[in-house]
Amino acid sequence: MSGLSTTSVRLIVILLMMTGLAALSTITNYSAVFLFNYFNLVGMVFEPIAKVSLGLTVFLLFIDALVFGLACVLFYRRKSPQ
Repeated sequence: MSGLSTTSVRLIVILLMMTGLAALSTITNYSAVFLFNYFNLVGMVFEPIAKVSLGLTVFLLFIDALVFGLACVLFYRRKSPQ
């Protein structure tokens, strides 16, 4: 994929980093829910945060797939046979 500007590549990398951080937040919050419920502590505090974080992760994965698909369609160049 050539033809993408440096700014576009940087924005795509930032989007991928945001997705990774949202996934890490989801894993951390669900781990806290299960850990605190296992020890009979108040683990339900983290459950709404974990659900919102999971929704954000799924949304960002959808946007990642959309951006990657558009970049492949618009900026894919075939090599000419030699």
